[in-house]
Amino acid sequence: MLNDPFHQIIKNNKPDKDIEIFWYELKKMIANTFDNNIPIDIDIMSTKLNELQSNQKYSKIESYIHKYIGAFCKLYIINKCSSYNCNLLDTQIKRWNTISKKYPLFSIKDARIISESCCLFYIYIKYLSYDSNKDMDNFFNDLSLDTEFNKDLLINICIKHNYSYFLDKLSNCIDVVNIINSKYNTTIHKKTSGKKILNTLNNLSGI
Repeated sequence: MLNDPFHQIIKNNKPDKDIEIFWYELKKMIANTFDNNIPIDIDIMSTKLNELQSNQKYSKIESYIHKYIGAFCKLYIINKCSSYNCNLLDTQIKRWNTISKKYPLFSIKDARIISESCCLFYIYIKYLSYDSNKDMDNFFNDLSLDTEFNKDLLINICIKHNYSYFLDKLSNCIDVVNIINSKYNTTIHKKTSGKKILNTLNNLSGI
């Protein structure tokens, strides 16, 4: 899929050409971000997608693309990519959302919240516009591509520094309210906004 020139994809005009174009342009963008020295084997990903495409296993194509998007999101954080490059990746993710709507077999319509890595990516983008602090810097420095991030630690940082937006983003992929209720013996309702969660906690003694 990825080794074919862009014009050949258009010329072939396959029913799934939108997926081919998306992946081709995503790979090109990531290569530019890392000056063609991508710290992840994207060719293996392409081979897998080619295999699934040949067998018309589109539901699995969706699943793998979501998995790969999550990996790219985390890769950008770990390598401290600039706001400019992160926004380019965000644009590609939004493009995938648009493409997904064309395929009834695809089950997830918002790739921005499909995984913890994606949610973390949007927290990272927002953090780039904030004044830095040691807690968040250390949190991002300790991330690795192959392990899960420390959810409790990040929630604690959000509470300590009043990052309501971060709590909102985290709530898209993990049960933030349950973790907080268990730790602080509170009865905060699900779907409570990050701002209201922080207000509740600030009214408790010893927080």
